[in-house]
Amino acid sequence: MTRHKRHVCVARERKYDPSLSLAIILGFIPEYQRASNLAKQLETARLESKLREIRELASLSYIDASKMNYGSATEDSERMFGLAREVANDTTDDGLRSSLNGLSTFRDTVMGKLKAADASVLEPLQQIVQKTQRELKR
Repeated sequence: MTRHKRHVCVARERKYDPSLSLAIILGFIPEYQRASNLAKQLETARLESKLREIRELASLSYIDASKMNYGSATEDSERMFGLAREVANDTTDDGLRSSLNGLSTFRDTVMGKLKAADASVLEPLQQIVQKTQRELKR
């Protein structure tokens, strides 16, 4: 028998086995669900981390401003407002988006007062700290 004929014979002996396809599919579904759940958990952890960072930056801004360290307070506030905008743009949660957009209403006032080294910035910063502690906990 030639090499070609031997290959053809072997190919004819193989038959489609539906149980093999079923086994592959049944093995894939649980793995897909597990991977999907892990992806959701990772996304939730990332969101919680960003919200924690916003809260921390708000507190740091207030502390720095209360010590009249307006340069550090400005940097922390810029990072806080930027991160809040980023999370608001990325989230599908309307309540969270609303809370984060509410922070941006303070932005111009706070940044202007910090750059002018105005001690009255403590009042809006205190409101931001309270708002972030109350509304951004998950």
